[in-house]
Formats: sequence, structure tokens, C-alpha cells
Amino acid sequence: MPSVAGDLVITEIMKDPSPLADAAGEWVELHNPTATDLDLFGLSLEDDGVEAHVITAHVIVPAGGYVVLGPNDDAATNGGVTVAYETTGFSLDDVADVVSLFNGATSIDRVAYDSGPAFPDPQGATLNLALHALDEVDNDLGASWCPAMFGYGGAGQLGSPGAQNHGCVSFQQDAMPVFQAKCAPCHIDGGGSSGLRLDEYATTQIAAGTCAGLTQGACTIVRIQNGTMPFGAGCSGDPALDAGNAACLTADQQAVIEDWITDGQLP
Repeated sequence: MPSVAGDLVITEIMKDPSPLADAAGEWVELHNPTATDLDLFGLSLEDDGVEAHVITAHVIVPAGGYVVLGPNDDAATNGGVTVAYETTGFSLDDVADVVSLFNGATSIDRVAYDSGPAFPDPQGATLNLALHALDEVDNDLGASWCPAMFGYGGAGQLGSPGAQNHGCVSFQQDAMPVFQAKCAPCHIDGGGSSGLRLDEYATTQIAAGTCAGLTQGACTIVRIQNGTMPFGAGCSGDPALDAGNAACLTADQQAVIEDWITDGQLP
């Protein structure tokens, strides 16, 4: 049984399953990041003191795996979700609510979402926790969540119930602006040093000659952190040491590139 904070992590929340009714299509996904199978028997799924459901069945979350809880376990009417256990008496508010998991008085995980500005507010799609944020600390932050992008079940909803989430950091929106700011002219606007164009997603996905087994995109953080990129800028790769050099990437900029890579190098 989970015994300490973070043994289980809330990774996906279907708070508004439009056009399905809330009672039919709501669900919550839990992830087990540990190396041991965990039994949910006796745990309590709660909001902040209004609703609570004590789990009365032996529901096993495999090591490294996922499980879905919800009020309706009929896949024919819940949008095609395999719900492992019905949580009668527990519902999700479309606007703002809390999802907490307790073992007695011990909080295993807790997410307090809103409908903006902190958290996204999708309809017919889940709140999807980014792959770089799969722990009980980072999932407190609205910036760690994004609307799900991929469909399931055939009823029009978006999400990945019972399976690994997709990332939230994309090349076009997040990584490319950093590359444009720091990697011109060598790799931007016609520059293609080492065959790498960092304003074209396709070239980031070819094999990197200088990093065995990595794509060009994944190799960028290796080169940034060993000081060879941006080329000739005199960077060490350590943002603290490079703080006085405007040509070098800041810690926040490095984090964006790392998160993009961890999240699966989305376009």
C-alpha cells in the first residue's frame, strides 16, 4: 500500500467530458512511479472535505504503471475508458476542485486545479500532466499541465487513460524561440552547421553525428551543457558561471530544451 507522499501521482483528470454528462465520463488517472506494485485498498479519494470515497477493493497499480478511477465503469457509456474501480459519491467540478489521495491521515498526492489562469480549461479533453513533471511536487503547478491532444475510445474525447501521457512542451511553441534567440546564425535562417537547422523541426529528428544514439534535437542539450554550443560564444554550459555572457543560455532556457526532450520532442 502507498505509505508516503509521491508513492502515487495524479497524472490525468477528465473534469469535463463534454459532450458526455459528467457522471458518465469523468475520471482520474493515477501513476505508480515506484518499482513495486501498489494496492489501493483502503485509500481515500477526496476533495477538500466535501466528498470522499474509500476504496474497498484490491486495485493494483503495477510498478511504473497507471490505473483509472471514475464514477462509471461501463466503457459503452463512459467514452470507452477502462475504469478499474468505480468511485461512487466522488465527482469533479468543471470550474475548480481538488483531487486528493490519502492513506489515513497521510496525503499521498493532491492537485488543486482551476479553470484558468493557472491551469488549462479543456472541454472534452483531460488535464494532462507533462512527462517532465511526473511527481507529487511538480503536479501542483498549473504550468505542468496541458490539454490532452490525442483521442481515445471513439466518443470524441481526448486523453490517454491508463497509459503514459504525452508531453506538454513543443518545438514550435517552446523550444524553437530559445534556439532562435541563442543559436543564430549558425543554425537559424539558412544556417545549417553540422546539418542542423534549429528553425526546422524535421532536421532536429535526424541522427546526430556527434551524439551516438541521439537525434540532433536531443544532442543540442549535450552540446549546450558541455560548452560547445552556441559555438564560439565562450560558454561553459553552467548557467551560473555564464551569467555575465548574454550569448549563453540561461537556466530557464536550458530547462525548456531539457523539458522538450524529456516530453518526447513534440513538433
